[in-house]
Amino acid sequence: MVESYLESVNGVVDVIVRARSDFAEISSEAGHVTFVEMPDLIYSDGPAHLRAVGRFAGLLQDAASLAVVGADIMDGAYNTRASVRRSNLAAMGAAYGVDSRILGFSWNGTATPAALTALKRAGRTGVRCLVRDSVSFDRATRDGLTNLRLAADTVFSLPWNEEPELPKLPDGRLALVNASALIGRSEDQSQAYVALVRHLRSLGYGVVLLPHVIRPNGDDLQELRKVCDFFEGDTEVVLVSELLRPKAVRALCSRSELVVTGRMHLGILALSAGIAPVIFSTQGKVEGVMKLFGLRELVVEPGPEMGAAVVAAVNLIERDHAHYRRLVKEKLADAQRLSAVNFN
Repeated sequence: MVESYLESVNGVVDVIVRARSDFAEISSEAGHVTFVEMPDLIYSDGPAHLRAVGRFAGLLQDAASLAVVGADIMDGAYNTRASVRRSNLAAMGAAYGVDSRILGFSWNGTATPAALTALKRAGRTGVRCLVRDSVSFDRATRDGLTNLRLAADTVFSLPWNEEPELPKLPDGRLALVNASALIGRSEDQSQAYVALVRHLRSLGYGVVLLPHVIRPNGDDLQELRKVCDFFEGDTEVVLVSELLRPKAVRALCSRSELVVTGRMHLGILALSAGIAPVIFSTQGKVEGVMKLFGLRELVVEPGPEMGAAVVAAVNLIERDHAHYRRLVKEKLADAQRLSAVNFN
């Protein structure tokens, strides 16, 4: 999301981050981007947090605009205090007279009261709330949020301006598979994924197991290693053991005939590459983008039946690849147009 934003705007950008190492793959050599570390702005308390807010206010003095990455972190589902603070910082920017917006975010319809109150206040202050899908937009409207505008995820705006290097891949037809550690916290999904990979191999696919998030509190690689261990010795099942940049992930999707993912943004990169993905639903954030593309039957709910459900979704695509590619092609321009709303 950050990379897409940086490639879609002009001028010098200060990127406020918790730690520069979180975005090590993004270069600031050209002078267009400066990373500003503020580890206490969102997650700390007391004097350290107040000092960070004061420093943030100093940056606003010379700012022409303020953009807060919204994604799936505005409704309090993961961390209410962090959601509230993001809304408050956006409102602070608007109060300083800065063009302030919250970039393409989803809304689950069951927001925590504090997160809802904070975002309502931000909208009234003048913050533009850019909702990334129509389902979330309807939920946000019902919840009384204001200054809303329908957009799409910023990742749909990521330009095609390079040929990234890809890892070594199996020969022949490829299926790209991701398992989300977010789902793995509450579901033992390894058997469902083992059944999926076995099914894909029976269909003649080489399988690439691809992590999308690797961090201490959400390690997809750990989830995928559990699956890969069942296929030791099968050279057509390949585990990618490092994070790829978004453009490399999209290029890998374009080389694949099937994509199955527990991470929504990997699904968006697949859609950007013209591939209809099977996506596991989390926090109500997948339904909207899949509705836009007419692909709601490819949304799988985590749970005891997820193994059978994901195989059934794969079989739908396998029966008519051309149909699903056509659906994506018909709607991709609409998604890109809505994504551009984030930067207007």
